[in-house]
Amino acid sequence: MENISINYLVNEIKNFVKTQAKISRVSLRSGYLEFRLKTHYLIFSSVPRSAPFFLSEPRFSAGASRGSDINVLRKYMEGGTILAIEKPFDERVIDFHISKLAIWGEEQLFHFIVNAASVPTRWAITDSDMKVIWSRNDPQAVAGTRFLWPEDGRKPLAELKPEDIKCFPDSTALMKAFRGLGPVFAAELFAGEDPGALLRLLRKAEPGRGFVYGNRVFPFPMKALGEPDAVRPDMSTALSELHLRELENGSFRHARSRADRQLRREIEKKQNLLNKLEKEQLSCDKAAGLLRKAETLSAHFRELKPGMKEIRLPDLQNGEMLFISLDPELDPAENISRLYRKAARLKRKLPRIRERIQVVRSELAALQDDRYTVEHARSPEGLLGLLPEKPAKKAKKTSKSISGIRRVELENGFFAYIGRNSLGNQILYSQKLGPKDIWFHAKDIPGSHVVLKNPGGVPIPPKLVERAAALAAAYSSAGSNPSVEVQYTTKNNLYSSKGKGRGFVLLRKFKTIFVKPADIKNTEDRN
Repeated sequence: MENISINYLVNEIKNFVKTQAKISRVSLRSGYLEFRLKTHYLIFSSVPRSAPFFLSEPRFSAGASRGSDINVLRKYMEGGTILAIEKPFDERVIDFHISKLAIWGEEQLFHFIVNAASVPTRWAITDSDMKVIWSRNDPQAVAGTRFLWPEDGRKPLAELKPEDIKCFPDSTALMKAFRGLGPVFAAELFAGEDPGALLRLLRKAEPGRGFVYGNRVFPFPMKALGEPDAVRPDMSTALSELHLRELENGSFRHARSRADRQLRREIEKKQNLLNKLEKEQLSCDKAAGLLRKAETLSAHFRELKPGMKEIRLPDLQNGEMLFISLDPELDPAENISRLYRKAARLKRKLPRIRERIQVVRSELAALQDDRYTVEHARSPEGLLGLLPEKPAKKAKKTSKSISGIRRVELENGFFAYIGRNSLGNQILYSQKLGPKDIWFHAKDIPGSHVVLKNPGGVPIPPKLVERAAALAAAYSSAGSNPSVEVQYTTKNNLYSSKGKGRGFVLLRKFKTIFVKPADIKNTEDRN
């Protein structure tokens, strides 16, 4: 936040603390220090480039910070009264005068100093003689030494005259010449039609509304930035909304990153298992060759001699020469029996391996579906069912609005459900899919499950099948492709496997169709 905006913010908070000056509670959270007043919280932010402090009616839910700093802050600040707030007009340092009654009954004066001229913001507590008691993010503020105010060699802004502004080649040169000017306010002064009136307005710094531009807040409309994104009754309200939204977005990004890491680990495990099973399948495919060798040895039994390591014999089927390894410690009959047993064992194992491969491939596809959902999630509801579950009290029944299901109206009473996460897919399979409905999914591609509902149980027109398939294609990772292969089937051809996670299904039989992904920008979305 630019220095001039901080001047307005200081005056705004001065007016507020005249009626609510008592600090009833001090909390230190991740990136934030919180003074609890009567009805509001005074929030000090150490987040780089943000406002150094502001008032907030709701409490921030950032995680608690560890360490001994909170003990010092409570010792000197908690239970104190804010007597005054001082800020040099041209500097980014704010001095809170705080009075606190000591244990022995004597009133003591402390200074809580916020230095917003550095990144991140620096905090310090000093005694009445400005000797440092505690500091944070400030290596120069040593306990027991006198607090040093930052120095700035530029001219004070009070010396700037309106007629001097045009003497500078651009707003950057103006900003570098005078203290307290940021790039936006320098541009406003340089390009303004009446810089004298603007200078008088800046020097008064009378609090007013808060004008939001992206993630910045100004005390009045800035012509250099165009139209504001939003206007709030005061700057603190605007800043509080921005920081709360940033905390929610940060929490969501962290949850999405955590879910993505977990899914990537699971996908890697499944892929390694699949590779191992496919190697075992190749080994089992040798059963036919071992059986041919055993039969060839049986046919040439008289040519076998004890102690032989290998033998070359013609294949009984095509006459080609076979090289057969033998165990010299076994007699000829035992060598033949060993090959028969090994061939029979591999032949019995092969169907199990093939079935296991099919299951693992389906599990891998389900995990890729979930990862696709995580990558495209834009809100916490999109991650529902994809985060590790924590033990909790019995939850209320999940409402349809957060169940992860999207409803799309089609025509003639038909409509489609689209699962947007694993919980939504599970609900589609277990609760929404009827015997006359059709289930869709992009073939071998991560994406959403789609169910085409048939309320009347009448034959479904082919064009509606194509439309539902186009939705499944659109809500998949191949949604930008010109053509996508989609598989579809009915409920009796789907089955779930216990312990495989929410929304995981296997297919017995299915059909496929190539479709162009639907345009989902204007798709009607109803829950």
